[in-house]
Amino acid sequence: MRTLISICLWFFLSGSGLFAADELGYKLLRVLDHDINDSTQGLELNNDLLAESTGGFGRSRLRLKALDSGQVVAEYALPDHQFGEGLTRVGDQWIQLTWRSGIARVFDGHLRELRQWRYQGEGWGLCFDGAHFLMSDGSALLQKRDPKSFELLEKVNVTFRGKPLTKLNELECVDGWVLANVWLSDVVVVIDPVTGTVFGYWDFSGLRMRFRKPASWNQREDVLNGIAYKPDTGTYLLTGKRWPALFEVSLSIPAADKAALLPHR
Repeated sequence: MRTLISICLWFFLSGSGLFAADELGYKLLRVLDHDINDSTQGLELNNDLLAESTGGFGRSRLRLKALDSGQVVAEYALPDHQFGEGLTRVGDQWIQLTWRSGIARVFDGHLRELRQWRYQGEGWGLCFDGAHFLMSDGSALLQKRDPKSFELLEKVNVTFRGKPLTKLNELECVDGWVLANVWLSDVVVVIDPVTGTVFGYWDFSGLRMRFRKPASWNQREDVLNGIAYKPDTGTYLLTGKRWPALFEVSLSIPAADKAALLPHR
């Protein structure tokens, strides 16, 4: 039922023209290999180490990989009954969500578990804006959480042209704004986390044409889901659930409009 509702929502948004006037551009810079066995839920970059949280009962992992070669340098396997979800980094620590277990795990740089935090509801995406965690749960809400206790502090309703935008999934916090995948699509939206207003979106469905589909390919579910910012170049890494490719792209945001994305404090 969750899949059916999400597909119907996506067709409604596409067919209604809701996204028609707000599409932003991007440029593809390079293509790297990605493991087709990884159902990507969260993606983060620390220098030349790519951290990836993968989902699936009995196969959820947190892995650190060399960016260029894809070689796994550290790995943590979740218990079989837990489903890995969003991921972020604070200093030298990694924080990984679980889907319905209500557990956020904190790891050191070698993926040794340091502690666990508990939360209510589902965990989908997670990012850190420099002061607070921002978390999604599949709804139209962004949750602001305390960086030391993970306590829920505030909820912000995300809207596009006055309407709630649900199915917010993997998140990336960059310079006071939030990028979010819309689940079951290849769309990434950019959000002002203070007001919840969606500024625009990128349609990355064209990236699907850049790789050969594996035999296990599921057109509806193997969607884009992974955003990692590369601060040394100001570019982004993108991949999807069980995609055989990882893409580095530059994103076009009109300079005159950047101020609208910064926190209004």
